[in-house]
Amino acid sequence: MKLKRLLLIPEMKWLGRLLFSLLLFFRTWWRSRRFGRLAIASPAIALIFAFVSAVAVSHLRSRDPALLEQYLMLARQAVVDGNVQDVRLLFQKASQLAQSNHDITTELASSLYELGEQAEAYQLLESIAPTHSSGHLPAHRFLAQHPPDLPPEKKDYFQAVHLSHLVRNSVESREECVELLHLLAKYRKLGDVEALVHEALDRYPEDRLLLAQLKSRQGDQSGARWETEAACRAFETLLAESPHNVDLRIHLAQAYVFLGRFSDAVCVLSEGMPTAESPPADSPIASGLALDGKRDPASQVAYAETLAGRRRNIALTLSNTYLAWMTTLSTDEQQTQLQCLYRLLHLNENAVSGNDRPDRLATAMRAALLNPSTSWVLAALDGNARVARGEWDRAEDAYRVALKAAPDDPTLANNLAWLLLRKCRSLHASTPIDKRQQFLVEALALSEQATADMPNIVSFLETRGQIHAELGNHSEAIGDLTACVSRGKDNPTIQRTIEACVRALR
Repeated sequence: MKLKRLLLIPEMKWLGRLLFSLLLFFRTWWRSRRFGRLAIASPAIALIFAFVSAVAVSHLRSRDPALLEQYLMLARQAVVDGNVQDVRLLFQKASQLAQSNHDITTELASSLYELGEQAEAYQLLESIAPTHSSGHLPAHRFLAQHPPDLPPEKKDYFQAVHLSHLVRNSVESREECVELLHLLAKYRKLGDVEALVHEALDRYPEDRLLLAQLKSRQGDQSGARWETEAACRAFETLLAESPHNVDLRIHLAQAYVFLGRFSDAVCVLSEGMPTAESPPADSPIASGLALDGKRDPASQVAYAETLAGRRRNIALTLSNTYLAWMTTLSTDEQQTQLQCLYRLLHLNENAVSGNDRPDRLATAMRAALLNPSTSWVLAALDGNARVARGEWDRAEDAYRVALKAAPDDPTLANNLAWLLLRKCRSLHASTPIDKRQQFLVEALALSEQATADMPNIVSFLETRGQIHAELGNHSEAIGDLTACVSRGKDNPTIQRTIEACVRALR
């Protein structure tokens, strides 16, 4: 009751002014005492005062922001107190002062929803956010986030309708856009998904990957590949403009994986792994650093947190990508790579069961990529990817960086030895013999190290046999390569090398 009396203060003020004006009139009349004048003038004066007072009250109240804020403040306090009746009254008063402001109606509805008056809340919201047309967008958002208690399929449809209004007006958040796409995909509305994705390509090119997955799931492999290749081109363009954007790198890597371009994915991710150096000049973090090169404490903490987050995201995607790459290899090659990977990550293969092998490997690889003492693992993975792309010089640089940090690792030694052999074979015929011998001598030393540490890896033995053959050590080459054949590894390259060595010894 006290609150209602408080709300009548503006009306009481104008009533007081009216009474005071009438008092002045009657005082003047009392002096003249002309009853005819009183009879004629008093009704007109009363009506004029009443009309002017009503107009003034309405006009001034609608333009008094202080009164509007007072109503809203009291209404929010009533929500805290749980007084539903006062909440309705106060928000209605506020709404009368600003009839075109639907935010007040939305706030009233959300308050009623919070206080358990869901039916009334939905009625208010649907009056300003109808399903058939775009209304008040915050109300559409509230309805999408708080659907009524309906069967699952109808609830999904209800959310999709209101989210589509947000998307149509380009005010949705990234999460809301993804939620809408997944809702449509859930009921196989591929046409609607494709239309939404293509409408928002300038803002969310990564949604093309979701569309590609849906097309692939429905058997449209050519359409899925086309969408993924288009997404790759978009990401490559964006990445050229913002090379330090980790999210773009991850999306591009995922697109490469979908196309089976694992080595490209690994290279993109390894290039984007941040280091503990200062942020690049075009990085948003750099703007928070002092001009003299010293970081203020707040900027230093923000930079460290951002750097750690970027490293974690890249490490997670890189480890998953590399393990997915390994599954595309033949069974024998897969086993060889697994053994090398165990040794590279300092894992005991016998202690890892077949069931937890992928998880244990992924966890160990992520930890190695994030640990400064084993950061050379990144260079090793990058070197393998560069070899697959035919980038011999960059692969050699990566292997040397890794081998410098881990000189006793047999996998790195073998890989660099094999790479030096390939480089030697690719040299022009006019290259001096001394330079060729230099490559081969270093390669043989590295290969000897690798086979001594891991004699069970047939690929290491093949590398050493091929190097011996290139050096003219035909007997040693035949011994190593025939051992490879006897242990189950045979290919045309091995057979050609054995035949060439046998002819040379005759």
